[in-house]
Amino acid sequence: MEPSGISARPFLEGKRDYVRTDMDWYAFELFGNAYVMKGNYKLMKVRPGMFGDGLWHLYDVVNDPSESTPLEDKMPSLFSDMLFIYKNYANEHNIIEVDDEWSAFKGATAEAK
Repeated sequence: MEPSGISARPFLEGKRDYVRTDMDWYAFELFGNAYVMKGNYKLMKVRPGMFGDGLWHLYDVVNDPSESTPLEDKMPSLFSDMLFIYKNYANEHNIIEVDDEWSAFKGATAEAK
């Protein structure tokens, strides 16, 4: 699989004052938790086993850096668009769902015995 990404070089060389535009996005998954960043917005799902509620939430990380005011009900179109992006990303990268209650902390201790 080809690496994906956007070069920060033009920004670091002073040729641009941004790395990504509002149309660019990136996504990632770790221990079953999922994230998509696009512009100022972050769509994320943190599983119960990792201290989340297992639901998708949308935040404006510039105006709400503490990610304390979910926007999915106020911005349903953006929420749907970003969820679509993640689902395609997960499919293209063969992301395997992790059991909601699994925890990396438990996996490294109790389950390892």
